[in-house]
Amino acid sequence: MNKTIAVIEGDDAAPEAVRPVVALLDSLQLGLTWVYPEVGEAAEAARPSDAAGSTFPDSARAVIDTADTT
Repeated sequence: MNKTIAVIEGDDAAPEAVRPVVALLDSLQLGLTWVYPEVGEAAEAARPSDAAGSTFPDSARAVIDTADTT
């Protein structure tokens, strides 16, 4: 199949729901590739503390745009 899926885990409670689903799908060996763009709290944590920026940076948009699905 060789499809690339952009996974946005989300903030707060969503990661607990998303991670097991990704693990389940991965266990089926469907040939899926997972990419994880840094958005939300992850995007904030990735930039220097004194830098202003978006929680949806251009780099995340590029990852999502090149994936087959999100």
